[in-house]
Amino acid sequence: MTTTTVSLRGISKAYGTVTAVDGLDLDIAEGEFLSLLGPSGCGKTTLLRMIGGFEEPDAGELLLSGESVVGVPPNRRAVNTVFQAYALFPHMTVAQNVAYGLRQRRQGQPRPSRAELAERVREALALVRMSEYADRRPKKLSGGQQQRVALARAIVNRPDVLLLDEPLSALDRNLREQMQVELKLIQRQVGITFVFVTHDQAEALSMSDRIVVMNAGHIEQVGTPQEVYGSPATAFVAGFIGTQNFADGIVKDRVVVADEVTYAPELSALDGLEDGRTVRVAVRAEAVTVVAEPLPVGTANTAVGTLAGTAFLGDVVQHVVLCEDGREILARTAAAGAQPLATGALVGVTWAPESVHVYPADAS
Repeated sequence: MTTTTVSLRGISKAYGTVTAVDGLDLDIAEGEFLSLLGPSGCGKTTLLRMIGGFEEPDAGELLLSGESVVGVPPNRRAVNTVFQAYALFPHMTVAQNVAYGLRQRRQGQPRPSRAELAERVREALALVRMSEYADRRPKKLSGGQQQRVALARAIVNRPDVLLLDEPLSALDRNLREQMQVELKLIQRQVGITFVFVTHDQAEALSMSDRIVVMNAGHIEQVGTPQEVYGSPATAFVAGFIGTQNFADGIVKDRVVVADEVTYAPELSALDGLEDGRTVRVAVRAEAVTVVAEPLPVGTANTAVGTLAGTAFLGDVVQHVVLCEDGREILARTAAAGAQPLATGALVGVTWAPESVHVYPADAS
């Protein structure tokens, strides 16, 4: 059975007339890497700060390892936080920065002996591969190295939960991608529950055991990266993660008709939707195939248009097809298998029924 480390029940938080988190329920398992993903202002950082004790909920219950921590200050919670600004002490060496957390033990916990402190610091620096930099000061470290030191300083306390508030956002792309891999490996080694805040979908997809997609203080979906990406529960999730082609249409004879294009999803996607119902459909760009010859007009899950542009994105090629009704259809194909297509040519696009997702028409 899975042990729950963090449990949130009906948690709410408002700032004046703005509700940041609204009646949210969530369980986070022991040893889980969970990401809070969403746009700016969705409530993910507020939620993280409430778990850490830096904000108090206006309503609801917050449990750590089964015990309520509402009203308990941060220094008395078995939680450590790595902030976006690493906040290393410039006058201390790397080893001294890491040791600082051990010297400031939570109330009721004994301070380690000098020998134990030195050993714990050595282990933490080895874990983040910073042993050789133990005697350096932060100003002589790169951004990625400073991030590793901040992580070591948080881990050395062996908290039950480690909170990470967009700690990679200040790094360049290559270093950020390297640190994504490193963070996941470190989390697996130490077995600590990680709660990671990000607005970067690629970060969340590559690192998480589960992703919590948030919007306007609410949870839109909780699931594995595969579930959230492959089966988005709402139109918001579909639009926020990946690149979608959206269209509004009407259900008719177990298909969705949107102007000149007919979308035929798997039949189960239309269960409970009667003819005449207005819905929104979504098809991911990578599910769309562009062919050099126009396809027969009226065929389901196809469209005809002019190739308006092609962009090389490294591992994929993106095509923009402009249909006669003015809609744009984006298609992404692996660069290795992409066939050459001339801009301005009349082309066809097609997709499979399982790629068509159906949502309420008023979904955003």
